[in-house]
Amino acid sequence: MCEWDFGQRVKEYEVHFYSSGAMEEDWNEKDLPENFEVASLGSILGAVLTVALLAIDALVFMPERVFPEHLNVAVSGIATPLGKTGYLLVILGTLACLAGASVETVLSGGYNLCQFYNLTW
Repeated sequence: MCEWDFGQRVKEYEVHFYSSGAMEEDWNEKDLPENFEVASLGSILGAVLTVALLAIDALVFMPERVFPEHLNVAVSGIATPLGKTGYLLVILGTLACLAGASVETVLSGGYNLCQFYNLTW
């Protein structure tokens, strides 16, 4: 699976998760402008951060002719200049991101089950 496929799958998941919150909190028409702002600013911030990460990756990996297709290559490329402390920080950050994504996925599964069986969450 390439990164574009992954991005398309994540976007569907984000919309589903966000709309589940809207159903749970009983949003109405007066809540739309605020949520439009939140969704728009979040998308813009995500796009800016993605472009920044791509630029940093190009500066770090392209001179070395390294193509970080696997997580261990990306971690090594970023952490090597910082030594053992860098490795520790990058590994802790990676684990925190993976743990957060896991929790969010489990919560989405809980929403799906509750909505399917018409249970209160």
